[in-house]
Amino acid sequence: MLYEEISNDDNELSKALPPRDNDLRVNNHSMVDDDKNNDQSDSVKYKSCHQNRSVEARRRRNRKRNDIFRRRRFRYVMTRPVYPRFTIKSIRKILRQYDISYIHTKIKQELLIIGAKNNKIKDQNEPKLPINIFSRHKYYAFRRLSEV
Repeated sequence: MLYEEISNDDNELSKALPPRDNDLRVNNHSMVDDDKNNDQSDSVKYKSCHQNRSVEARRRRNRKRNDIFRRRRFRYVMTRPVYPRFTIKSIRKILRQYDISYIHTKIKQELLIIGAKNNKIKDQNEPKLPINIFSRHKYYAFRRLSEV
């Protein structure tokens, strides 16, 4: 025979290992492997830092903050009469053509409200923007120009 016979070590190792159960021996002390405690610790969830406020408290805080922003938006305003078919998008396009800087635009009952950042900007923009810029005739003129 050319080759040496292979020993059967696998069977000896499997006999030496104890059957798999939840009891383990460590340094001659009996220790119980408790899977149930591990499952409970995994199910404990940490509180996110975004959930410190209640839903009602967040709602009150957001409402208060939005009111402050709304007041700031309409502190310095210019008003112009507007034809109802003008859209906010087309109004903003016209304002950019006239080099009018604004922070907010709003249509309320055929009146256009244009919010400016400060009084200086409002005073600069007031003469640039004609009173009848958003009239019915101008609406159709701008519409014809945008189609071409």
